[in-house]
Amino acid sequence: MAKELFHIDEKKRLDEQVCQILLDIFIEYFFMKQKRPLREILNILEKAILIKVLSHVNGKQTDAAKFLGIKKTTLHEKIKKYNIKFFKGPIKD
Repeated sequence: MAKELFHIDEKKRLDEQVCQILLDIFIEYFFMKQKRPLREILNILEKAILIKVLSHVNGKQTDAAKFLGIKKTTLHEKIKKYNIKFFKGPIKD
């Protein structure tokens, strides 16, 4: 049991490190090099997350909303806001 907890803690720590590295890269590219405003950066990130989650659940909005911890109506509004369309996977305009 203790060995399993060690592996869970180690995986969690590794996940946190990977997230931090990705966040650092994202900020460096969009904020520092491209000099985009914060709102635009957040929109880019939100849209990418929505597309990834929707792809993961095969476009099932109920499952995606649960995964993201938001209401289905909120998810629908965001899909409309970013003009995300699905046809056997995401289609970006």
